[in-house]
This record gives sequence, C-alpha cells and structure tokens, in this order.
Amino acid sequence: IDFYAGKIPDLFTPKENILKKSEVKKCLKNTKKRFIICSIDKAANNYSFICKSFMYKLLLKNWVLMKLLLIVLVTIPINPAARMRATM
Repeated sequence: IDFYAGKIPDLFTPKENILKKSEVKKCLKNTKKRFIICSIDKAANNYSFICKSFMYKLLLKNWVLMKLLLIVLVTIPINPAARMRATM
C-alpha cells in the first residue's frame, strides 16, 4: 500500500461523489425519460440503453400482429373429421 500511496497519491484521497451533483442528476433524469437502462449478459457492469419510443413501437407492432393471428386462427373452420383422417 505504501508503494501505491507514494506513486499514486490520488488513489487514496477521498473523492467527491459525482452522482450528487445537480447537473449529473438532471442529465440522468432526462436520460431515464427517453431510455430504458438495463443490465445485459451475466455481468452486472454491462448496461444497455434502449430507446423507449422504439420499444413501444415494437411492442405495439407485435401486439397488432398477435391480434391479427388470433383473428385468423379463430375464423379458420376446423373440421374434426378431416383432422382425424389426416392423422390416420
């Protein structure tokens, strides 16, 4: 420890917490309004920033596609006799 204290004195001096600065808080708040921030992979220090508007559009598109698929599946007539003949 003495080696590092002599060579890198800034390593052991207390630092100001940057997350307590008002500019940083404001910037993080604005970023969280526009992006979903989540960890990825198995490592806790890997983060992903996902645009919320892109995610909403993607979810809406998939929701619409699922609704259309459900409508198509419900409207297709299923003949149980034909299904049994196909399995024989």
